[in-house]
Amino acid sequence: MAMNVNTNAKPTVLVTGATGLQGGAVVTELLKGDKLHVRALARNPASPSAQALKARGVDLVRGDLYDAASLRSALEGCDRAFLVTQFEGPKGTAGEVESGKLFVDCAKAAGVKQLVFSSVGNADTHTGVPHFESKRRIEEHLLASGLEGWTILRPVVYMDNLPSQPGVQRAVALRAFTHLLAGKSLKLVAVEDIGWFAARALEEPGEWKGKELTLAGDDLTVERMRDAWARAQGSRPVVAPVPGSLLNIVLPGYYAKMFKFFREKGYDADIPTLREMHPGILTFEQWVRAQSQPAKP
Repeated sequence: MAMNVNTNAKPTVLVTGATGLQGGAVVTELLKGDKLHVRALARNPASPSAQALKARGVDLVRGDLYDAASLRSALEGCDRAFLVTQFEGPKGTAGEVESGKLFVDCAKAAGVKQLVFSSVGNADTHTGVPHFESKRRIEEHLLASGLEGWTILRPVVYMDNLPSQPGVQRAVALRAFTHLLAGKSLKLVAVEDIGWFAARALEEPGEWKGKELTLAGDDLTVERMRDAWARAQGSRPVVAPVPGSLLNIVLPGYYAKMFKFFREKGYDADIPTLREMHPGILTFEQWVRAQSQPAKP
């Protein structure tokens, strides 16, 4: 695929995961600001989701986080980059580390001046959660890379991972969270707010160079989540009567370790300071209300 050339004076940023939740939120914020020329890495530029980005003015470049040649081509001429990695692929957490390290190395070789890496909350505290530890290994590689500028964002659990509307899926999710959290509160963040912080770090690299920041917008028990749903939607969500013993059996091991971390320690995040930085950061109730609005035509 031919590279789209940036013919304007704006610095170019490459966004990974642009057709997904986080990368998509970053693209949306960057387009609002209109300070950078946005390029998106896409495994399949012909896909409907990629073409939707193109229709919004985003340049597409074919590439894969495991393919060094495609990354070198995609990063050519880029001043800045946003990296988000996935552990739920065929190579698991080992593949996540491999792809993350490869991207950092290619970004440094390409002369990228600011790399924003979206990691996970408490990755730097040795949680023992496999998909937290894999992101920490990427963080460590980034810190040791000698790359000119970097920012590490550590989002907590996405509000967007919870089904916003009534139904069986939400009822089962609430039962799982009730059982697995055992009354403990959980810090949450809206994906759009991850996009906001990432965009600021990409647009203002001098102010964000070397920063590490955990991102959260609310801290709630399951019962307080249900209260928020009731206020926003007019009815209190039901909780499915699923036996806890069954949940223990079907829960993947890495998620069991994650919820053990939630119960015993939980994420570190300074929500009041984050709200000073970004007064619009969403509470869970605000997120539910936004999700409950009719879709814009």
